[in-house]
Amino acid sequence: MLGRSNHSTTVQISNNDSIVAMVNPDVGTVSFFNTATKTKSGSASFGANSQPEGVAILPDNTTAVVILRQAQQLAKVTGINTTTPQVETLRATTGSEPTGVALTPTGATAFVANHGENTISIVDLRTMTATSLAMPAQPRAVAITNDGDGDDTDERAFVTMFFGDAVAEASDTGRIGKVVEVNVGTRTVTRTIDLQPFGDTGFSTTQLADGGFSGTTVGCSPNQLFGITIHNGKAYVPNVCVSPRGPVNKFTNLFAAVSVIDLTTNAEDRSPLGSAVISRLAQEQGGPTSSLLGVPVGITFVEGANIGYLVSQAGDMVQRIHYNAAVARGPISLGPDVAFGQINIRGAGGIKVPTGVIIGHANGTLYVNNWADRSLTIVNLMLQQVDAMGDGIVSEAKPGAGTPELSVLNGKKEFFTGTGRWADRGVNSCGSCHPDGLTDNVTWVFAAGPRQSTSLDGMYGKRTPGDQRVLNWTGIFDEMHDFELNTRGTAGGKGAITEGAVPTDTPFNLTVGVLLTGFTQTTRNDFLSGSTRAVVATRATLRDWDDIDNYGKTIRANRAPTNLDRSPNGAVDRGRIIFTTNNCHFCHGGQKWTSSQLPYVPSPDKNGSLPGVTGGPDAGTGLRTQTLDAGVIAGRPNEQLKVDIERGVALADGGTGNVGPERVTCVIRNVGTFDVNDVLERKADGTSAQGGKGFNPPSLMSVAGGAPYLHHGKVRTLTELFTLPYATHYQAGSVNFLPGGGVPPNEAMQVADLVEFLKSIDDSTTPIPLVPNQNICIGY
Repeated sequence: MLGRSNHSTTVQISNNDSIVAMVNPDVGTVSFFNTATKTKSGSASFGANSQPEGVAILPDNTTAVVILRQAQQLAKVTGINTTTPQVETLRATTGSEPTGVALTPTGATAFVANHGENTISIVDLRTMTATSLAMPAQPRAVAITNDGDGDDTDERAFVTMFFGDAVAEASDTGRIGKVVEVNVGTRTVTRTIDLQPFGDTGFSTTQLADGGFSGTTVGCSPNQLFGITIHNGKAYVPNVCVSPRGPVNKFTNLFAAVSVIDLTTNAEDRSPLGSAVISRLAQEQGGPTSSLLGVPVGITFVEGANIGYLVSQAGDMVQRIHYNAAVARGPISLGPDVAFGQINIRGAGGIKVPTGVIIGHANGTLYVNNWADRSLTIVNLMLQQVDAMGDGIVSEAKPGAGTPELSVLNGKKEFFTGTGRWADRGVNSCGSCHPDGLTDNVTWVFAAGPRQSTSLDGMYGKRTPGDQRVLNWTGIFDEMHDFELNTRGTAGGKGAITEGAVPTDTPFNLTVGVLLTGFTQTTRNDFLSGSTRAVVATRATLRDWDDIDNYGKTIRANRAPTNLDRSPNGAVDRGRIIFTTNNCHFCHGGQKWTSSQLPYVPSPDKNGSLPGVTGGPDAGTGLRTQTLDAGVIAGRPNEQLKVDIERGVALADGGTGNVGPERVTCVIRNVGTFDVNDVLERKADGTSAQGGKGFNPPSLMSVAGGAPYLHHGKVRTLTELFTLPYATHYQAGSVNFLPGGGVPPNEAMQVADLVEFLKSIDDSTTPIPLVPNQNICIGY
C-alpha cells in the first residue's frame, strides 16, 4: 500500500525511496534513477509520437505506470528497480491528451485526467481496461486521498480544471478556479469546489525607489491549475494567477499563487494559512531581488510537517513554503524559518524549465524534472541547496551541436523560461500565456484593445512548414522575431536581439532607422517595418529568436476528443458538409485552418519606414517600397481591393476603424465581431479598439479546448457561436446560411453537427482547401 496520498507529477519516487522515475516527453522515454548512488539506472521507451507526460509508481516499488499524451494510452513498466525495465504490451486507452495520473492507495486503480476532452479515465491496472467519467472542462491533474485503511472505496479523487471559469472577461477578478471531487468507490462526481480570485496582489504599476509598490494594487484570478497535492487534510493547487485588465506591466499581469482546499469542509481555505499569492509573499519577505516564481507547476510536502516545496517553471526556482502560524515572519513563511530563501536550480548549465517536483518519504531529498534540460536535479533539504552534482543527472542526451533538433530544444527553453535576459525576477515567460505552446484562454486588454491569447499550433502549416500565418489579431507582426519588443515590455528582460558580447550585450534599438549589412534601404525594424529576422541575421549577437521560431513550427495541436461521433454519415461527417456547403473555409480553410498567410518575405528593402526629423527616429509604416502590383481580381485592381478594406473611417469617439498597414491588409476579414458600442472594445487611451475593419482569422486547430471564443472572448461555447447575435460571423461565406433554417429542432441538430466537426479538427484532419478566387494575398 502507498504510504501517502498520490498525485499527478512528471517525476515520482517509489514507496521505499529507492527509485525515482522521470518522464522525457520529447524522446518518448521514462528514466529511472537509483537514489542511493545518484545515477541513472535504466530507461523504458514507448516509441516516437508517444509523449510520456506523467508517471506513478505502484506500492510494489518495481512497477510504474506512464501516461502517453500523444498516443492517448496508459502504459505499464515492470522491473523498474533493475537495469532493464520492460514495457508491457497491454496498454489502456485513455481520452484525448492525458496529462495527469494518480493511483489509489492499494495501487489497484489509476485516475487519468484527459486534458483534450472533458473526461477522466479510471483504469483497472490488473486488466488495463478503462471507463470514462465526464468532467466540466479541460481536466489537468489528479490527487487521491489515502486514509491508510487499505480500502480504496472510501477515498476521494480531486481533479483540477486547467482554466479558470470566466465569469467576466478582461477582468482581474473575473475567473474562478474549479476542482472536481470524485467518489472513488462509486466513481461519481460528488461536488465542484470553487477557488476564488484574490482582491489584492500587493503589486501596482507604480514602483518605488526601494523596489516596493504604491497606489492601487491589482487583483488576480486562478488560471492554469497545473497540479494538486493532498497533505495533512488539505489540497494545495498551484496556479498562474492572471490580471488581464491592463495596463501591460511586467509586475501586474501574472502571478504565482497556491489555492488551498480544506478537505474537512470541502471548501477553499481563506484563512491566514490557506490560499495566497506567493509572488506577494516573495516580494514582502524577500524584497525587490527575489524571484517572483512565475508559472508554478507543482508542489510537494515533507512528511509530518506543513512544509511544502513549490517549483517555478519560468523561474527555474524551488521555493520552500512553511504553513505555520508560529513562524515570526508570517503564517506562510518562504524559505528557512530563520530567514527568507529560494533554491535556484539553474546552475552552470543554464535554463532548466522544470515540469515537476517530488520529495522523498524519509530521505530528506527533493527531485526536480528539468524538461528542457533533460536532467534530474537533486536538492538536499537539510542544506537547502542543490546537490553537489550541480546541474543534475542526465536523463536523456541532447541533440548534437548544429542540428535542427537542438535548435528546437533551445527554442523550447527560451520560450518557457523567465530567467536571465528573458524576464525580470522570473516573473513570466512566453509559456505563461501559451501553455503547451497553445493558449491560456484569457482575454488580455492590450494597447490595441481586448485580445484573446492566440494558440500557436496554427502558426505554421505542418504539411508545408514555410506557409506562415500573419501574427496577432490585427496582423501587426509578420515574424516571430517581432515579439522581441513585446517580450521586453511584458517581462522586463533585455530580450535576445542585442549587440555586444554576452553577458554585457545591450538591447538593439529597433525603433530607429538603421542600414543593415547586405541591404540598401534604411528602415526601422519594429512591428511590420523592416525585418527583425534580418537584424538577428546580420547584426545581433544571439540567434535565440531563430530557435523559438523553429520550435513554433513543431507545436502540435491537441488531438481531437475521442468521444466524437465519427461513424459514417455521423455528426462529424454531417458537420463537415455543412461547413463546406456554407463556405466557412473562406476564412478557415487550408492546411492551417485559416485563410491568413504571409504573402511576402519580410525585408528591410521591402517593408518601409518614413524618414523622420533630423536626429529623430523614422516612422514605421510597414508599407512596401517596391512597385505596386497592377493585377486584377474579380474585376478590381489587386491593390485597390487590398487597400480599400484598410481605409479607416472616423468613429464617434475619435478613433478609427483602421487595421494594419497595406502589407497585411489582404488577410483581414470583417465578419461583424467588432462592436464599436461595446464598452470592452477600447484601447488603453479609451478610444475605440483596433478591429473596426476586421480581424486576422485565427486557426481552428485545437478549437475544442480554446473557449472562450473570438478576439474579445465573449462567446463561451462553440454552440453559442451559431446563435443570432453572431450571424454576421457564421454567414461570412454564405449570406443566407441559417442553421436548420432557424427552425427547432433542426437548428439545434445542425449546430450540434457543426460543433462536432469543429472539435474534430487536429493535425490529422484532412484540410478543406480555401475558397477559390478569394485569396487576395497575391502579387507580392
